[in-house]
Amino acid sequence: MFNQMRYDANKKSAVPAYLIWFFVGGFGGHRFYCGRKYALTMLIGMIISIFLSCWGIGVIGVIAFCIWAFIDVFSIHKWIAEYNNKLIDSIEDTDT
Repeated sequence: MFNQMRYDANKKSAVPAYLIWFFVGGFGGHRFYCGRKYALTMLIGMIISIFLSCWGIGVIGVIAFCIWAFIDVFSIHKWIAEYNNKLIDSIEDTDT
């Protein structure tokens, strides 16, 4: 019973991940939620690209980060499953 409660309190869901992706996907918000690598890289890169696009040289960066975010949408479901499976394993490990 306590294992189920601990799991329910810490699990991630795909719906919030997809909503975060939809609204701030280019900034890597979905990667932060899923606990993925390169979330900070995506955030900093997009901010720098937007800043540089005022002079026209950051447009390529903005396009690249938007493509990266679009590709990520196909991986979010897998990331959530991996996170929840690791959570189950960690809860089971602490009980033994």
